[in-house]
Amino acid sequence: MRKNRWQVIVIVLMIITGIGISVLFSDNDEPVVTDEKVTQVRVLNISETSNDEFAKYIGVIQPKTIQQATFATIGTIERVYVTEGQNVKKGTLLASIDSQQAQIQVRNAQENLKAADSQRRQAAANMKAEEQDYLNKKDNADEALEMLKQDYLIKQDIADQAFEQYQSDLSEFGEGSAQANASFIDYTAKNIEATTAKAEYDASVANGTPVEVDIAYSRYQAAKASYDAANSQYTIAKNNLTYANNNLESTRLFASMDGFVVKVVSNSGELATPLAPVVVVSSYQMSAVIGVSQTMINTIKTGQNAEITVNQVNYVGKVYEIAKIPDSMSRTYQAYISIDDYSQVNIGETAGVSIDLGVRTGIWLMLNIIQNDGEDYVYIVVDDRIVKRKVILTTINNQMVLTTGLSIGDLVVIEGGRLVRPGVRVKIAEVIENE
Repeated sequence: MRKNRWQVIVIVLMIITGIGISVLFSDNDEPVVTDEKVTQVRVLNISETSNDEFAKYIGVIQPKTIQQATFATIGTIERVYVTEGQNVKKGTLLASIDSQQAQIQVRNAQENLKAADSQRRQAAANMKAEEQDYLNKKDNADEALEMLKQDYLIKQDIADQAFEQYQSDLSEFGEGSAQANASFIDYTAKNIEATTAKAEYDASVANGTPVEVDIAYSRYQAAKASYDAANSQYTIAKNNLTYANNNLESTRLFASMDGFVVKVVSNSGELATPLAPVVVVSSYQMSAVIGVSQTMINTIKTGQNAEITVNQVNYVGKVYEIAKIPDSMSRTYQAYISIDDYSQVNIGETAGVSIDLGVRTGIWLMLNIIQNDGEDYVYIVVDDRIVKRKVILTTINNQMVLTTGLSIGDLVVIEGGRLVRPGVRVKIAEVIENE
């Protein structure tokens, strides 16, 4: 029974083999025709559109202003007056160092200034007295010279009148007359007086400034030089007092702004130096700090509006500062974004920052159109066949993404793309305009 079964199987195999060989060597060259499957797709006709462009970053919340409260001189800390977390006002005393030596310097400077001021006052009084004596002598000399001048002018005028009278008598009574002779004698006497007065005036002018005036002027100049020297000493003493007061003031640290104490670095009894802060104070106002790449540094600008997201809460703000030099490690430029309502954010929190770059014209696509297999791509239709096209995403605005890699007029598959592969034949069911 088993033997008969095996004979049947062998016969069947021989028949199948024979049929296959006959088909293989058949003279019929016509291929077997099978229908190619065609998938229907909806496509988007690519064109340029305009949309708001945003640059998105991850940043950290930091104080807008930090005061590293540091002593300007070296000294032992006497006392720290604040604690961490304490609110402070501008001018609040934060800490102090030993001020004994600085106080001694202030007292010495005050005494020196007092002595210098006394000397300056005495020199000023002496200068004023010598100046007045000089002015009096000069005025007297000028007055005496003016009197000589007026005396000469008056006598010259009288002589001129006498000469006119002589000329009149000479004309009326004739030469040799008693009247003419009397007028001539009178004119001659008055002319001698005028000539004498003019000679005296000319001699006084020729002699120049009287000796007593020159002596008084020299005494005044000496007194003025003494005052100038005393005044210089006073100025030096005053500057020394200012310097001493500044030294005394530098033994105390004050808050430079309203805020709160972030850290108390040093305590009483420790050495304070200008290189290390004793207290760190933060402003109440907070900022988001981000790193901007070199490719974006010329795009991000101060004054641009921004949205800051912290713990799923959105805040508004503006870019107010951008570093000119990149970070040595990350090679990014730090940008600072203000936060209008900063009361609920805390130092060190992570913040999402979206900066409004304004309206950008380009090829914007819905984000769900983009596919990814390690790189971003879309399917386009070329001659009724599917072609894979790589795209680069430059910025995202909600569900819209600005891309490069496509051309105007490309037909991007927006429906049915999950069912096709490159080279597959498709039929366009509908063309949607990219608006």
